[in-house]
Formats: sequence, structure tokens, C-alpha cells
Amino acid sequence: MAKLLLQNFSILTHYPTGLNGHPIVEELCQFLEDNQSKAPFYLAFLVDRMEEMMQSDASTSQTLLSKADQVCWKMIHIVRMFKLNILLFRYYSH
Repeated sequence: MAKLLLQNFSILTHYPTGLNGHPIVEELCQFLEDNQSKAPFYLAFLVDRMEEMMQSDASTSQTLLSKADQVCWKMIHIVRMFKLNILLFRYYSH
């Protein structure tokens, strides 16, 4: 799936909605969501998508702001765990 997305990236950037809303991107996001992906770039992309949705439809702001906040906290946790693993690796590799 990622290979398909990369092969079509130049096409996607010219899509009227950009990357957001394109069927290939939607399919990839659904796959990542179904598999409970915790990839930081995916989570950051989700926050960007939510921001775009809030800007285009103010009535979604209350719901999406809460979801975006949850995703941001999840990213913070992932980055902290990553940093901890690096510190432990450095400590035990000496």
C-alpha cells in the first residue's frame, strides 16, 4: 500500500483536495487505523487532517479538537518511550 501511495504521490499532490480525501490516502489511513498504527508520521498526518476539517467546517471543531488532543498525547507518549529506549540502549551498550 505504501508503495502504491509513493508511486502516485505526484498525482496526489495535484488532486483538488491535496492528499486529504484522495481514495488512495483514505484507503491507506483506513488500513493504518484498522491495524492500530502508532507511527508518529501517521499520527501527525491525522492531526493535520483534523485541522483541515475544522477549518472547512466549524461545526466539527468541538469533536475533532478533542480527538486531535488525544492523538497529540499519544504522540508524546510514543516519543517519550522512544527516547527512553535510546537512553537505555546507550547505557547498556557501554
